[in-house]
Amino acid sequence: MDIKGSISGLGTGARKIANKKILAVISFILFFIVLVTMMVIAGKGQQKQSQAQSQEQTTQQNALDVDQSLNMSLASAPSENVIPSKQAIMEAKEEVAKKEEDLRQANDENSIENRLKEEAIKEYLVMRRAKSQALLAALKAPTHIEYEKTNSPNAANSTLDEAKAHLAALEKMRDGVSGTGNPKAETKSTLDGYLDNTRTALSSPYTLSIGTLIPATLGGALNSDIAGTVTATISQNVYDSATGSTLLFPQGAELVGQYNGQVAFGQERLPVQWYRINFPDGSTVNLRGMSGVDVEGQTGFEGDVNNHYWRLFGQSTLLGLIAGGTTAAISTNDNGDSVSPSQTIANGVIQQYSQVGTTLIQKNLQIAPTITVPSGYEFNIILTKDIVIPPYSTK
Repeated sequence: MDIKGSISGLGTGARKIANKKILAVISFILFFIVLVTMMVIAGKGQQKQSQAQSQEQTTQQNALDVDQSLNMSLASAPSENVIPSKQAIMEAKEEVAKKEEDLRQANDENSIENRLKEEAIKEYLVMRRAKSQALLAALKAPTHIEYEKTNSPNAANSTLDEAKAHLAALEKMRDGVSGTGNPKAETKSTLDGYLDNTRTALSSPYTLSIGTLIPATLGGALNSDIAGTVTATISQNVYDSATGSTLLFPQGAELVGQYNGQVAFGQERLPVQWYRINFPDGSTVNLRGMSGVDVEGQTGFEGDVNNHYWRLFGQSTLLGLIAGGTTAAISTNDNGDSVSPSQTIANGVIQQYSQVGTTLIQKNLQIAPTITVPSGYEFNIILTKDIVIPPYSTK
């Protein structure tokens, strides 16, 4: 609907009335807007005023607290002027001097510690530099020892000579092994080397060295079917290894040993270990299982060997007879008829006897050879340790 058209369509009096109404509505709207704006401005002003009042109250409270503290301090202060005594002044000076001295000592100690730390660090750096230089020098040095020869034969020069000879031998061995690969050249270079050990002085004149032979005679016969203990007698006096003049083992001393009964097929010698020597005066020496050799130096005692061939072949023949007899004795019916009960029982008994006989014969076939050594067998005991004992006296 068009307002202007409607207003123009009215008369002059009605038009004035309509204009007044429109102005009244517009005035009311403007008044409402102004009122709301003033209310908002008034609210902000009240908020700022309340904040200012709270800050003023806080400031007044702090000032009041300061005034109260000041009043309390003034109340607790002495009402008259107090002049400190000379003793108090001296004590204060001494305390200040003591604190200064302590502070100076602390600074001195810290400075000493710092100096020590600096010196330790310098020494460490010097040692590290020296080690690095030594390592570089060792890496760049040639692989041989250089020394100056002198006419005075002292211990230091002899040690250097031995070291140089040893090193030269090692270099020859290395060149011989890694050079051509020829086995003969390698063997020659190995034989041209030197041992690291030198001659050792004799610890006692009453010594029997390794490899010394003690001659003896067997006291009883040996049979390898059962292991056991054996005795023998030293057949000759045994003297020291160095001079051959001091009697250590007398003739007639008793030897005690043991032998093993486990003999393998084809073995022809019986090993014996000797554990003790009983002297005529009652003293003893423990030999700790030294081996016995024959007069030719071969380990073990040579004796008669029984391989039990007759027994083995006899048992084999018996086993074949049992197998063949069993096969022939078991009844069979070729016509396809059933076997009678009596034949069945007879067949079972025959098979059982055959199995038992076969088992026994197979066990008897596992026979080890038997080695027998006669009484009076002459042999030697070879020492595998150096023995130091006091000389034996017959008096």
